[in-house]
This record gives sequence, C-alpha cells and structure tokens, in this order.
Amino acid sequence: MELYQLKTFVTVATEGHLTRAAERLHSSQPTVSAHIKALEEELGILLFTRVPKGMQLTNAGHLLKEKAMKMLDIANDIQNQARQLKSELTGVVSVGLNIDPKYLRISELYKLVKGSYPGLELHMLQKTSWDVMEAIRTGHLDTGFIYGRVDSEIEAVTLTSFNLVIAGPLDWAEKLKNPDLKSLGELPWILCPERCYFSHTFTTLFEQQNITPIKAAVTDQESTMKALAVSGAGLTLMIEEEALDAVAGNMIAMRKKPVDTIELSIAYGKKQANNPMIQAIVESAREIWSN
Repeated sequence: MELYQLKTFVTVATEGHLTRAAERLHSSQPTVSAHIKALEEELGILLFTRVPKGMQLTNAGHLLKEKAMKMLDIANDIQNQARQLKSELTGVVSVGLNIDPKYLRISELYKLVKGSYPGLELHMLQKTSWDVMEAIRTGHLDTGFIYGRVDSEIEAVTLTSFNLVIAGPLDWAEKLKNPDLKSLGELPWILCPERCYFSHTFTTLFEQQNITPIKAAVTDQESTMKALAVSGAGLTLMIEEEALDAVAGNMIAMRKKPVDTIELSIAYGKKQANNPMIQAIVESAREIWSN
C-alpha cells in the first residue's frame, strides 16, 4: 500500500467525483481510477460504488477513510520534521492574493522570502477572501491574504487594518462632499454579494440611514467595483489606500471620512501549523507588516 494510493482514496472520498479529484491531485482521471482499483485489489474490498453524481463510499470505505486520513497526517508530520532538519527549506508554497498585490506589499514579501529561503518557490493566485479560505480549507492553497473573520478550520495572523471609504465617479466629487450619507443613498451603488466582507459595511451603512440602495451592479471583485465606479456606474466601497491612488490619478472622487475598518490577515489551515514552509511565509509577512 503506497501513500499516493491513500491520498488518491481520501481525495476521491472527499470530492465524491473522479474528475474533481483528478483536478485537485493535478492528475488524470484514468490515473486516479487506476490508483483506486489497485488499492481495492490489494485490500480485497470494494471502497466505492458508482452513482449518477459520481463516487460513493461503501460501508468499508467509510471505515477506512478515517484511518487513511490519520496515516496521511502522520506522513505529513514526518515530512515536515524532515524539512526542519534540513539547513534550507525547499519546495512550492501557493499563496492567495485577495487584493491588488501593491496593497499587500507582495514585492517586499517576495524579496524577503527569496533572500531568507532561496529554495522556496512561490505560486501566487488572485482570489477573493472567501475563495482564498475555501481553497485553504480544501488544500488547493497553502496560505493566503484575507479580510475579516475565519472559521474553525483556519488560523489567521492579523497584519493590519484598512479604512473603508465611499468612492464614485469623478464628476460626482461635489456630491461626495455632502456630509449627509442619506443623500448618497439616493444614488446608484455598486454592491457585493453577502459572502463578500464588504457586505457587512454596506448593510450597516444603509440600515443606519434607513436607505434602500439603487443597485447599479453587484460583483465580488474589488477591481471590478473600482472599474465600474471609474466608468460612472455608481458609488462603491474601496480601501482608502487604493481610493487615494485613484483620486491622485484623476480616476475617481472619494468621500474623505471613512465609514468602517476591515482587518487584513494571512491565513492557513490549522493542520498546517507545523509546516515550516508555510510558517516561513506567514512569519515573513508578519515581519514586513510590523515595520
């Protein structure tokens, strides 16, 4: 019985689908099927049955899944310990970026990591905070930057907090000078879905002013919110640093007084607390933001 077979078994059991499991394992569906078949033949039992929606664990498969997960955790701990015994960390770490890299100090992070750990290779992927957490939870990302709260499976180190400001089209500059927020509620707004971490601020803002906003558009991407505001679609929320840069570039107008603050953290799975490669990235980010 090989570890790669156990990893394939647990992944298929978790995903419930061969194609999704193959994508997560960066493998092909025939290879995944072959691993499962070989493991079933070696154990002499059936682990899955095929159903219309994918793969379903048998009773025996359910019983063995927990033991397989424990074996993989032990193997992971051994690998982590071995890395710690090496004089230099080597490997790939995937990092999720929830906003423009400029506001995450990614250039500084990259230089610090490569200077301290030249054997580490960083793979950086742009995602929303929600998607960063989901990818960490499912193992598709090692670590990443997020806004706001985390769940029980995720550990997060708070790095800083950003002010949130109201921004809008450049020719609405005079309207944005009005201290009465209620008057702004009568204008079109670019909003975000409920899962977006700006949504709480939107909701609180409108409820306090007894406003039912006019929805110009809804998007979960901050870059799209900014682009729509620049195009004249409506008002939206932006982190103050990005809004100030856009104001300096004569792209948007901004209400100077912030309406809320939001925490920026770097997150990772609690099971990865002893992974030295991930902790190297987390500690490097902490060092940069502490200066």
